[in-house]
Amino acid sequence: MNKIILSSIIFLSPLMASAQDLFTLSNSQQNLAEQVVSIFENDTPEIQYDYVEKLKDWRHRGLTFGRSGFTSCQDGFQVIQQIQKLNIHHELVQFLPLMKSAAHGEISCSSSVDLLQSQNFISLFKKYRNHPIVKRAQDDIYQVRYLNPTLDLMKKYNLNHLWSFIVLLDTFIQHGEGNDGIEIILEQITLSPPQNAAQELAWIQVFLNKRYVILNTGDAEWQQSTPRVTVLRQLVQKYFNSPTHLIQIRSDEYGNFDLKM
Repeated sequence: MNKIILSSIIFLSPLMASAQDLFTLSNSQQNLAEQVVSIFENDTPEIQYDYVEKLKDWRHRGLTFGRSGFTSCQDGFQVIQQIQKLNIHHELVQFLPLMKSAAHGEISCSSSVDLLQSQNFISLFKKYRNHPIVKRAQDDIYQVRYLNPTLDLMKKYNLNHLWSFIVLLDTFIQHGEGNDGIEIILEQITLSPPQNAAQELAWIQVFLNKRYVILNTGDAEWQQSTPRVTVLRQLVQKYFNSPTHLIQIRSDEYGNFDLKM
């Protein structure tokens, strides 16, 4: 086990929007949020556009790839479809029919994975790790599927704090919208939408508690990710009301990092 030390110097003034203001996300705040999520997802604060892996749940979700862990049997086809819109002749476009068929249930997920592997999807995807079109397509779908919906949830539940956004974004990316997805967690919260910072802190702590239970009662892979919530609890507790601009994360699960913004 390694100890993770993440130091991030950011300017978060104000940390908390006033009650009458909607939460607005600055570029530096978005950058911090995405780097924290990337550490949980890929053990590095650098966005992993070339990530692709056959995880334990591949028979149900397919190959996991890209900056947000898109999956070839679910939302992955949207990335390839976006690549097609940007360049219809791009080499990765050949995989669009197969991914769409898997997403629509016209072919089993496991069969589609076998075909993707036989057609060298993994090596081709890594080949385009620095290709601007592939990066842009991933960014576009990430914004539609994760970033914008998280901002919508901030508005829906009257949340105004950066750390609330980070918690929700990380949850959205890990849990998605399935039977153990973010909406299931939200449905379990009986607190009213917060009207001030103290109430919001209590609300987000309850949210993290509910999320922890779902992870801890899930399969082995889910249970192994409970430290992700533990780290977020520590961050929220330490920095939610803190005026400091220096953020440090320490955990035994995710490696060693010094991150400056």
